[in-house]
Amino acid sequence: MKTVVVKSQKDLYKAAKRNNYSGVCITSEVETVSESSFEKKLNLTKVISYANSIQKKAFKGCSALREVWGDANIICEEAFMNCCDLDMFNFQEVYSIKDSAFAYSGLKRIELGRKLVDIGDSAFFCCRELKEAVI
Repeated sequence: MKTVVVKSQKDLYKAAKRNNYSGVCITSEVETVSESSFEKKLNLTKVISYANSIQKKAFKGCSALREVWGDANIICEEAFMNCCDLDMFNFQEVYSIKDSAFAYSGLKRIELGRKLVDIGDSAFFCCRELKEAVI
């Protein structure tokens, strides 16, 4: 499978409708990863996102998703909820992780930068595999 590069909001909507890729790279030209846009994309294994925010349920239920990298400032509610294979999350620019953003994920390791000021209720609820947090 291939990686799809998303360079505009229009590209984001097109990519969200397809399911023939295993990776997605969202460039900084995309301001926001829209609500539920990639929800339940079962082939998706890797996300690199330079969008400013990742909205509610954007990647919820992406059960094959293993790693997420990028520079988003805000991770909204349930954005990565039920991503049971999620192993690694690395966002150095994030300042807010909203309620239940990673609830029930398989998250094992997170890396966050100095800008983090807000972690919402139950953001990492039932992340039983979470062993390491680098902040």
